[in-house]
Amino acid sequence: MDEPALRNEQSLDLVYSWMLQNCKQYSNNIFGSAPEYIRREICRQMRLIKVKSGGLVIRQGDTGDRCYIVVDGLVDVYIKAEKPVDAAVTPTSPPPMLSTMKPRRMSRRMSSEANAAPADFGAMVANLGPGAMFGEVVLLNPSAKRNATIKASQFTEWCDLICLERGDYIRLVRTASMEASHYNNAEVLDRMFLFRDWVKREKMRLVSAMRSRHFTSNDYLYRAGTDAKWMYIVTAGEVMERINWTLEAAGNDAAMRRLLLSQPSSRKNPEKIVNVELTLIGPGDIAGELPFINSKRGAFFDIKAVTDVQALAIDRRYYEAVMLTATRENKPEVHATIKKLRKFSQDREDWRQQRMECGISYPSAHVNITWHLMRMSNVACPRCGQRGHLAADISKCDSAPPRQSPTSNSNSDGTGTKRTQSRGVLQRKASTARAPPLRIHRTDDAHPSTARPDTALRNLFDDSYLPSGKEQLQHCRDKRI
Repeated sequence: MDEPALRNEQSLDLVYSWMLQNCKQYSNNIFGSAPEYIRREICRQMRLIKVKSGGLVIRQGDTGDRCYIVVDGLVDVYIKAEKPVDAAVTPTSPPPMLSTMKPRRMSRRMSSEANAAPADFGAMVANLGPGAMFGEVVLLNPSAKRNATIKASQFTEWCDLICLERGDYIRLVRTASMEASHYNNAEVLDRMFLFRDWVKREKMRLVSAMRSRHFTSNDYLYRAGTDAKWMYIVTAGEVMERINWTLEAAGNDAAMRRLLLSQPSSRKNPEKIVNVELTLIGPGDIAGELPFINSKRGAFFDIKAVTDVQALAIDRRYYEAVMLTATRENKPEVHATIKKLRKFSQDREDWRQQRMECGISYPSAHVNITWHLMRMSNVACPRCGQRGHLAADISKCDSAPPRQSPTSNSNSDGTGTKRTQSRGVLQRKASTARAPPLRIHRTDDAHPSTARPDTALRNLFDDSYLPSGKEQLQHCRDKRI
């Protein structure tokens, strides 16, 4: 077997096919789930060594940096049992007469015979033949020690072994894991309407710039007022946006005015700390986009992990250097993503303002944010770009009808007209729900059926006719709820 750098494809095919045929039960220990080209590169880095009969390959208790595969011949496995150390036994001192005697010098012949005494490797427990692998533990654990002594068997003249160095293996395994991670991250971007239209080169550039981050439950992605360096794409788990501020007793209007204008509180009026949960963000959604869109360095609110969260982090430096500099001429798909992201952030910010207004209007009524409440926000789904459902509702991404944005309704000149239209629609829906079910008379060649048509059921339970969260909040204020 020649050097790895000079090995041709024919020799590599020979080694790879031999590994698959003769090392089936051991190949997964080093190949794992790596793709085929990584497996072939691992085989390329293998080297052939020859050990004479009785030659020592590894010694029990030593540390090593390579594993071995038997190609031809036999090897013997020896294991030496460790002797228990008795702490109660203390060494005895020699008699006084012997301690005064000078030690006699050993002759050369006797010293050579003592050095030639065979080492005690323990009892032989097994023999390994062609296709067997040993010593693979040290590939991933450099501090591991050999747990057995292996020598070339006395029944074979020469033993042919394949060895694989730890440095070569770690380098190839890291390459495989990095490429697998990039592939998974690219799949996440392909499922989002913000990045779906990107060309492969720009998409892989973004994948290389992203970092995988893990947060345990109750950890903060970042706190309000800290430097917002990352924008996150949540791949698993749930996070929550919330805000804390001090509410003066002077009134709700003064508190909201001080919150929006960042005015300091007065010492004359007592203060009350109010906590409002703004949004709930799940898998497939974006978190922390507002400081990027507004070009602000500091975060406006806390982002806290509700459960264990796995997220992909986009660096602000990449966002400013690549995404913000894109134009319609040089990178039209990246430029379109910035426009979509701004529209998405504006819709979510409108929902945050509604939640803050509700929290200031009713500071004593703490309303927990839930997924049912988030469905009332009418924010576009980050996966498909449609309204009426969330990113967690994957089954609705392909079939859900788009909903009209509350801010784009040109027929409503105020809240009263739009609320009247919504009430009329709800009354028509209620009358439809109270209507008697359809009765289809049975005929000789027809089966009995009392079910409604699919279109009628879909229209009956379509939540696009429901009023938005802002309309419901205004209705509660009118009713003094």
